[in-house]
Amino acid sequence: MNCNKVFASQSERNNEETGKQDNVDNNLLKEFADLLANAAAAFNKTKSAIRSESIYEDHEETGGVEYGLRYYREYAKRGIQRFMDRNLMGALDDFDRAIQSNNSQPLIQRGITLYLLDRYAEAANQFRKDIELIEKPMMFKASDLRLWLSACMNKLGQLEEGQNVLEVLVPSPSGLDEKRFLMNSTLHFFSGQKRIEDMLEIIGAADEKDTFGLRFFGNFYLALYYDSIGDEGLAKAFLSVPCSSEKYPKRDMWYHLPRLFASQRGWTEVDSSGEAKGAIVTKDGMILQ
Repeated sequence: MNCNKVFASQSERNNEETGKQDNVDNNLLKEFADLLANAAAAFNKTKSAIRSESIYEDHEETGGVEYGLRYYREYAKRGIQRFMDRNLMGALDDFDRAIQSNNSQPLIQRGITLYLLDRYAEAANQFRKDIELIEKPMMFKASDLRLWLSACMNKLGQLEEGQNVLEVLVPSPSGLDEKRFLMNSTLHFFSGQKRIEDMLEIIGAADEKDTFGLRFFGNFYLALYYDSIGDEGLAKAFLSVPCSSEKYPKRDMWYHLPRLFASQRGWTEVDSSGEAKGAIVTKDGMILQ
């Protein structure tokens, strides 16, 4: 018998068996790795769900800036969702909790919610605080918030203060100027420095797709102004344009804001159809009747 052949044959069988065992071991390792990966994914999903459920519970014991900012974001996020679901009181509750968690961040949505709930003094306080926070870095003027603050002052019967907060009639203490043409024009309109005809001419220059938002925002802020001075007819007429607009998707707060505005005022004909009774408004925002 040739011993070399025997040993060679045995060696081949051993290698074959070893190869099979290696394959088995590799398969087991792969299955084990997959099992660990699935377990880790399930754990993270469960942990995320638990955190999501517990994030709104009392968290005073945690303390710290990091925790405060995290809770601020979670509460603000849920508040915005509740706002879009037309649950203003639920939204306000979350916004209040967000402020309690971290009061160093602006929360514009809280001021808007308070305005829609007719709580103008509280809304004004929120807008003043947010304006200070936004303009403190000296990067840009918080013109949008100044328009809301002006509307609050008008609602409270403080018309002169409503103009002063715009910082158009007097030199701006902040030294910040509004560079956006529409917003700058709207500030001047709120302060009495531009006529409604001037605003309608600007809005009418919007392209068909309203790329720069002239039609949407121009009509919205005109509606805000006329609402603030108690002219319901014109407020409804101008609000009908953004209410019927599809410029923003339903997941965006700006889709819901004009519709919720109309709903809160009881202008259901504007909220539902985008057409105000008693007035005809063209797609360029021109009042025909």
